[in-house]
Amino acid sequence: MKKQFILLLSIFFSINLYGQKQPVWISDAKKVYDASKYEFAVGSGNSEKEAENNAFTSLSRIFGMTVKNDTKAQQRFIQNSKGVEKNSTLEDNTLVEAEHDLINVRIAESYYDAKKKKYYALAVMNKKETVPLIVSKVKENTKTIKNYINKSDNEKDLLRKFSLLDMAYIVSLKNDSFLQQLMILDSSVNVSIEENLKSSIIKDKLDNVAKNITFAVDTGEFSSSVKLVIEQMISDLKLKMSASAPTYTFKEHISYDGNDTGYGMYVLNYTLLLELVDYNGVRVTSFSFKGKEVGANEESAKKVVGSKLAKSIKEPLSEQFGEFLNNMLK
Repeated sequence: MKKQFILLLSIFFSINLYGQKQPVWISDAKKVYDASKYEFAVGSGNSEKEAENNAFTSLSRIFGMTVKNDTKAQQRFIQNSKGVEKNSTLEDNTLVEAEHDLINVRIAESYYDAKKKKYYALAVMNKKETVPLIVSKVKENTKTIKNYINKSDNEKDLLRKFSLLDMAYIVSLKNDSFLQQLMILDSSVNVSIEENLKSSIIKDKLDNVAKNITFAVDTGEFSSSVKLVIEQMISDLKLKMSASAPTYTFKEHISYDGNDTGYGMYVLNYTLLLELVDYNGVRVTSFSFKGKEVGANEESAKKVVGSKLAKSIKEPLSEQFGEFLNNMLK
C-alpha cells in the first residue's frame, strides 16, 4: 500500500511538472499586457540571468538598437556610476542602462519550463512613465557631457583630455539611444541638443586627441605575453601602440618569492608591476598583480608563470586601467 502511494505521488508530481502549460505571455504577451500602454519583449536562456538579459536585448531591438560590442565603454560607464549609485537596485539599473540603453524597465514575469529545461523572462516598460524619465535623463546627460568637454578644453595633459572626451562620447551615445526611444514612445516630445554636444562632433574631437597618443611596452622578462595583453587593451580604447617616440610606456617589473617544499614541488609567488611613464620618463601610475604557480623547480615554475601570465592579468589590467581613466574625470 505504501509503495502504491509513493508511486501515485510521483506520477502526480510528474504530471504537474511536465504537463504544466507555459504561461500565455511567453507566446503572446499582448494578451496579458496592453500594447498601447507598454513596450515588452520575451527572452529565454539556460539560466534566469541569461533569460532576463535576452529579454532586455529583445526590448532594445524594438527601438532599433543593436547589441553593444564595446565592452570597454560599458565597463567605464559602470565604474564611473558606482561612486554615485550605492544600493543594489540602482546598480542593477545602471547595468541595464550600460548594456542595453534602457531605463524604467523591469522583469515583470519569469518562468522555468522543466520539460524544455529553459528559463523565460518578460521585460516590460511603461510608455507613459518612461517618456518624462527619458527627457530628464537626456537633460542630465547633456549637463554631464558639457562639463566633461569644458574640462577637456582647459586640459593640457593628453591622456586626461582623452579620458574626459571619451566619457563625454560614451554619454553622448546614450543620449542618441534615448532620443531614438523617445521618437517611438512619443514623437511629439522634442529635446534639443546643442551641436557641439552631439556624438558625431565629440567623436571628431576625441579622434583628434587620440591620434597624438601612443603607447609602448619596455622589454622585460615576459614582455611578449604582457605586450599582447596591453596591445589588445589599447586597441579596444581606439588608441595605438608605437615603438617610435611613444607618448607613454609600460615598464615591466617582476619579483619572486619561492619555496622548495622538498617533495619535488616548487611554489613560486610572484608580483608583477606595470609602471606607466610619460615621454620624459616620469611615472604616471602603476598597476600591480600578484599570483602563485607551481613547478618541479624554480625554473619550471617561472615557465608556468610565463605561460599563464597574459590570461591572468587580462581582465584585472583592463579594470585597473579603466579606473585610472575614470579617476582623471574628477
